[in-house]
Amino acid sequence: MFKEGLSVAGSARDMNIHEYQGKALFAKHGIIVQQGVHATSVEEAVAGWDQIGSSIV
Repeated sequence: MFKEGLSVAGSARDMNIHEYQGKALFAKHGIIVQQGVHATSVEEAVAGWDQIGSSIV
């Protein structure tokens, strides 16, 4: 369909980012994303709940 590609802001060949990095990038540009915290213990989960102020799923 197209003979040439479209260059967008110096397109990178590969982009490998983690989910939290993608969410931060979206939020920075005004895109609404779900908040979340990483917890490896009950104490961290409770602290995350206090930080977010929402129900724990």
